[in-house]
Amino acid sequence: MRDLKSVVAAVNEYSDESIDEVSETSEEIIDEELIIIDWREYDDAIVETIAEKVSSTDQMSAELLDGELWVYFNDERYKLPLTMSGHDRYVTISSLAWLLRDKYDFWLMAINIEDDTHQILITSKVESEKLNDEYKEFVKNQLVQLQIGFDYFNCVDIPYLEHENNATIVFPDHKAQELAKTELEKKPWWKLW
Repeated sequence: MRDLKSVVAAVNEYSDESIDEVSETSEEIIDEELIIIDWREYDDAIVETIAEKVSSTDQMSAELLDGELWVYFNDERYKLPLTMSGHDRYVTISSLAWLLRDKYDFWLMAINIEDDTHQILITSKVESEKLNDEYKEFVKNQLVQLQIGFDYFNCVDIPYLEHENNATIVFPDHKAQELAKTELEKKPWWKLW
């Protein structure tokens, strides 16, 4: 198990708006422990980045075939239900979180959840339990546990592996899609991406 105390300290320092410059040690911990996802990220690159974080216990890789994204996970092959839209970053993340749900938890950094770049911490179930037991304030103030099937960039439900009909974005005449579209139109233009 990694040193969660150092991770917590680094994230707290990173999130402290009164600090002008984060220490080199904290920067290294953030770079090593968190996954940075830009809203324009390539989905196969997201798979490869997450694969690096879980590679000690699980084998994962991605393959693009004719515009479809396939994930190989411990000798099984899965087709991700991409929508060919800006929602696909979280289709990919949610699909992988679903695949890994028995062993890992995905956490988003609360400080940049409304930005166009998100940071994700992946913890083992044992690490998540320790975070919740020993660092309750940190979890409450700094982290948001990933809700599988939700696009945090666009604030809508999305399809994910084995839940292709979860979305409010897939079916043109779906009432929830219209509601989501109305909500997006209310957002300031700079928060749409």
